[in-house]
Formats: sequence, C-alpha cells, structure tokens
Amino acid sequence: MSAFILLIVLAGTTNLAFPQGTQKSQPVQLEEDDWELTRVIQASTGRIRDLGPKIENTSTPPEDKAKYQAEREAAVTNIETVGQKRPENFKAQMDVGKALLKVSEPGRALPFADQAISLSQGKPRRESAARTLRGTILQGQGDYPGAAQECDRAATLDPSNKAAFSCYQLTR
Repeated sequence: MSAFILLIVLAGTTNLAFPQGTQKSQPVQLEEDDWELTRVIQASTGRIRDLGPKIENTSTPPEDKAKYQAEREAAVTNIETVGQKRPENFKAQMDVGKALLKVSEPGRALPFADQAISLSQGKPRRESAARTLRGTILQGQGDYPGAAQECDRAATLDPSNKAAFSCYQLTR
C-alpha cells in the first residue's frame, strides 16, 4: 500500500481525498521566478561591487566614470525591481533591503524594510528581523535614536535575535 502511495506522489497525482478536518501538507518550494529574482540581486550586487573601484579611482577618465556610474545606477534599479515585482513576498523585501544596504543605498532600502515590517505583522521573529534591518538602515543614515528604537523593538519581539541586540548597543 505504501509503495502505491509513493508512486502516486512521484507521478504527481495529488487528487486524493482527506478526511474532513485534516489537511495535506504542501512542501515549501520557491517558485522558479523566486530563483531568478535571487540571481538578479546577486548579479547586480556583484556588478556594483566591481564598479566601485572604477568609479572611485581618480585616474578613471570622466567619460568612463560617467559610464560606470550609469551602470551602477542600472544595477541598483535592477535590485529595486525585484522588490517591486514581489511586494507580497517577505523574503524578497528583506533580500532587496539587505542588498541595497550592502551597496550603500540605505535611503533606497528603507521602503523595502517598511514593506517587510508590514508583511510580518503577527509573526514576531519575522517582524524582529525586519525591524533589525530597518534599524540598521536608519543607523546607516545617521538616525541613531530611530535606529535604537527599532532595534530595541526588534529585541523585545525576539529576545534570541542577537543582531537586534548588537544594533541596539551600537546606536544607543
């Protein structure tokens, strides 16, 4: 009997009836689109990292510097587009916020952290992670009181969140 059920599952047949009050568990899978969005973030972040020294190099000709700055802006826009394509996806909002923070764009990262916070309501660990990200962004913008407030709230929501405690200690 169990071999038959295994064959049904392997064949992709899922129209099995379950007794009332029970639910069939669904495996958590990232959609193909999610993988593509992750690749876009990684590729764009890598491109920005590669362009940084070229932009900052004082011997780079002005016309090349302008070209590199335009490429950097396009890569940053690509990262933002990922979050804009998936406004309902907590992970996408967090990944975009982190990527923009990583490439020194805290002002552009803030709306994605805010969206992650709104998506995480009622889920303390997720909200704690999103508030830690928001606190880190505010710290990057020089808003230390705001950062301390966010990180304190994050630590209260999830006392096991070490990043929230570190952020709070650095900003108070």
